[in-house]
Amino acid sequence: MTKEEVKRLPTLQEVVDQILTEEAQIVKLDSPPIAIIEPSPSAIHKPFAEYFNDYDDKKFIAVRLSSRDPQRPEKFAFKPNLKNRAFLFRGQSGFYDPSTPSLLRKKKGRFVVENIFYEEFVLALKDHPLIRLFWDGIELYGHRYFFEVTYYGLAQHYGFKTRVMDLTSDLDVAKFFAVTDYNEKTDTYSPVIDESRYGVFYYWDNVRLPLAFQPIFGGNLSSIGLQVFPRSGRQKGLLFSMYREQNFNDIPFVRYKLFRHDAAISKQIYKMARRGKLYFPEDELSSLAQRIRCSKILSGKAFSKNLESNPKDDKNANYNDCKASGIDIDFFKEHITFNDIEKDMFRKKIKKGFWMEFCNQIVFPNDKEGVIMNEFINLPNNPAYKKYFQW
Repeated sequence: MTKEEVKRLPTLQEVVDQILTEEAQIVKLDSPPIAIIEPSPSAIHKPFAEYFNDYDDKKFIAVRLSSRDPQRPEKFAFKPNLKNRAFLFRGQSGFYDPSTPSLLRKKKGRFVVENIFYEEFVLALKDHPLIRLFWDGIELYGHRYFFEVTYYGLAQHYGFKTRVMDLTSDLDVAKFFAVTDYNEKTDTYSPVIDESRYGVFYYWDNVRLPLAFQPIFGGNLSSIGLQVFPRSGRQKGLLFSMYREQNFNDIPFVRYKLFRHDAAISKQIYKMARRGKLYFPEDELSSLAQRIRCSKILSGKAFSKNLESNPKDDKNANYNDCKASGIDIDFFKEHITFNDIEKDMFRKKIKKGFWMEFCNQIVFPNDKEGVIMNEFINLPNNPAYKKYFQW
């Protein structure tokens, strides 16, 4: 695109205003289903509550998931409130065609090494007490509930290469990514002030359709939602998984508008996001993830877990792929996990009221009397659950 063509493009704010006008009309015309039949009503879940509710936009709604695990039949996720959303958003400071997730930019070869890094990350996550709490289940008002931990989504949000594209229900989040450049070496963002450049603002337009979260066109839209680590909640994260040779620009529900960069707008958004710290707060997981990403030695357990997930792989070929990438596999080494400094970060945030802050972001739609939420809030004082808040 020539400089003259870039000058004729609208600014980011003009693009966002156009999209919001269109979105408002769709939301206005939408209405909840007249009749909803639930085979097994839940004390927590209320069908379509994430779309039709009177809660604050910033809340996360407990939504029941379909579960194939008979040991964990009541499984829930904390999804962003979509009551005023007909679109999901993604901002990029530059337009790329094709547009692909970080993992799929590797055009040839296998993803063995990247997958083993992911397995190393998951092994560490499972050592965290609050992850164990959600996995073990929580007894609330006489019923046991399980809460989703989106391992792959957390890997995406904490810097690992994945096959998913980030989306968000929060306009401010998308605007931040639209006007900033990421420096992988310093792990920092900076505002785009070069007004000869242009970016792209995506909007995914089927989020209110009944099959929005069903596998489509070789990909799958899912919600990472609120997790016990802050990034996904701060970013109101949703994910679209993709495959090799797919182009995000060509996905049927993906629409986009190009915009010209404006230094004043970029600086303002960057400042409001506290230079990115609003969406990337430091926590025990960001520290751990960085140590794993920088490691040149991975555990034999992570190597074996990847083989379990890919039973057709050849062990020797996988090992050779690691060696060729400069990664050693130590079969006598324990997997990387949280160190004493990171555990201390967790203990400090618990003392500062993290759990109450976490609970205050959540709504259990069918809990009209608040009895379930009250038990949920008081888990740290419940003798059966105290161990999950200590480390």
